[in-house]
Amino acid sequence: MKKGFTLIEVVVVLSVIAILGAVLVPTIIKNINDSKITKAKNDTSSIGKMMLQCRDDMGIWPVKDRNGNSVRLLIGTSPDPNSSLIPNSSSGISSWNRNPMESIWWELVNVNNSYRKIDPNPHNLPSWRGPYFTEINLDPWGNPYLINAAYLPGAYSPQNSRRVWVISAGANKLMDTNFEGTNLQTGEDDIGFSIQ
Repeated sequence: MKKGFTLIEVVVVLSVIAILGAVLVPTIIKNINDSKITKAKNDTSSIGKMMLQCRDDMGIWPVKDRNGNSVRLLIGTSPDPNSSLIPNSSSGISSWNRNPMESIWWELVNVNNSYRKIDPNPHNLPSWRGPYFTEINLDPWGNPYLINAAYLPGAYSPQNSRRVWVISAGANKLMDTNFEGTNLQTGEDDIGFSIQ
């Protein structure tokens, strides 16, 4: 004769599963969120370091568009800059949607970039030695990484006291840091790496 589970046994097992779920699910979600933040920090750092390496190789910052004109914004879409992906800014924060803009991909990945078209060895300094990346991905929340390149020497002003950030809008998908800002608004959720 087969004996089935009693109602009490089923309730006890379901209670144990519910308690384990209540304890484990928040921990798992926190670990997933922490890993996204860590990835964004690593990506902004890598992009910033490759910008610095490119500058060291060429002797100038990579801040030119495909026609050799200075850009205000570098956007982490490839191969073309897609302004529709630029996150909106929080209330009271200046917009990061600036023209002219160019793709970080064009500057650090594409071997046919503007530096080779304009002058393969600008200012008789070491030349572009890329590609510095194989591709530039979106951040873990689907936002492009942005660089406020207008403040790099050679873009719009030769000397500048403003910080230049490689930045992710973070999980809230809103830019909480001013384009002109000297400080990253980490109290919100922007994640960035200062390259100047």
